[in-house]
Amino acid sequence: MDKISILFKEYDTLRTEAISRGSSRYQVIGLGVAVLTWLLSRPFDTMFFVSLATVLTVFLLLSHTAIRDIDFIARRLRELESEINECAGSKLLKWETHWGGGVTGFLWRQLPRAKEKKHPARQ
Repeated sequence: MDKISILFKEYDTLRTEAISRGSSRYQVIGLGVAVLTWLLSRPFDTMFFVSLATVLTVFLLLSHTAIRDIDFIARRLRELESEINECAGSKLLKWETHWGGGVTGFLWRQLPRAKEKKHPARQ
């Protein structure tokens, strides 16, 4: 039981971190849209294109870092779910393993696949 408690503490911490990073991602998108709107109100000269390239580069780097870190967290959460479920002898935790974005897709989310039923002739 102690092992499960310790694993749950890590699990809770990582879930909180993933949620926090997801929220930060929306803030970065909002800031990027605001800066892009401001840029589009400026004259289209050399400075505009330099600024646009800089903003896009920073936005892409921040987005890549956030997505990479969330993916690392999700992988560890799936590992923890497996360990906790194994220790408990029951499937207590399922979110990241069956419903999370790493499994169902980040942009075009789908429902998790139902377990394939074995055909009676193939058993």
